[in-house]
Amino acid sequence: MGPMVYGDSDDEVFLGNSITTKKNYSEEIAFEIDKEVRSIVENAYAECKQILNKNMDKLHYVAKGLLLYETLDSEQFMQAFNEELSLDENDVFAKKEESKVILDQEEDTQEESNEEEKANLRKSKLEEFKLPEDDNE
Repeated sequence: MGPMVYGDSDDEVFLGNSITTKKNYSEEIAFEIDKEVRSIVENAYAECKQILNKNMDKLHYVAKGLLLYETLDSEQFMQAFNEELSLDENDVFAKKEESKVILDQEEDTQEESNEEEKANLRKSKLEEFKLPEDDNE
């Protein structure tokens, strides 16, 4: 069919439009367009299915990883895809505990930092209102 535009560029983009307006191409051309679209979709579906079937073992490994970890970051996903991610429940529990400890430490550090900022702000406010010392004494 080639690189051509079928229809007006002003066509509205909703399904009901094609029923109420005249097409500027024949039913034969519409049939060819439908046939080409169907071919593209069917080929893409077949390719997708082939890729999934070819990698089914990896897909199942990633699924097991998701069941254990609930979420995977990009590094964990690549490890799971390459079947290198630990699926031992004890490792998962240990990593979750380690993550929790790290998060708690980060929160504590953030709280300490906020307290220091507040103290510095109070100190600077007090210094603003401090009277200059008298040099004559």
